[in-house]
Amino acid sequence: YSKDHRPDLKQFLVSLLATEHGFPLRYSCENGNASDKKVNYQLLSKLAASCGQLSLDELIMVADSALVTKDNLVLLLALGLLFVTRLPRTYTECQRVVEEAVRAEQWTVLGVLAEIKRVGEAKPAVYRIYETTVKLYGHKYRALVVHSDTLDKQKHKTLDRHLAASCREMEELKMQLERPEFYCQPDAQAAAA
Repeated sequence: YSKDHRPDLKQFLVSLLATEHGFPLRYSCENGNASDKKVNYQLLSKLAASCGQLSLDELIMVADSALVTKDNLVLLLALGLLFVTRLPRTYTECQRVVEEAVRAEQWTVLGVLAEIKRVGEAKPAVYRIYETTVKLYGHKYRALVVHSDTLDKQKHKTLDRHLAASCREMEELKMQLERPEFYCQPDAQAAAA
């Protein structure tokens, strides 16, 4: 319940560390204004402290892109903890590897990963990957660029829609420019400018 009458803002944040089967290992409630990036760091620190002498090299942490910060990556390296995350698009390395994948055209086809048969639905997505490396804060990391043919089709539809809108706009502009009659050449040149 928002005492400030702002239901659009997060009131609280639940930080949860769970096993691959959903068994909770550690959780905490945080302020709704807490940064996901800092919450991840605190969670990693608490994980390291609670594991003590146990080896973390058999664990793989799966997290969203908020895991990718300098402090978090340094801590992950220090702990020897493997991880899987999504590189934020705000990183120039993200754009670079996507462009590299498109230029190289050396994709590994994975095929259909999950096939759910539903009546009347389109065929499942076919995935392919491109493997490369990224350098973040002085360390190299393995990176995969994932391509989905379904997303490709959606982007083509969006581009077609934008192209059609641009064509309509140009037609309207053309009609507006063809309408007026000019009494002399300087008037026409001024209107064209």
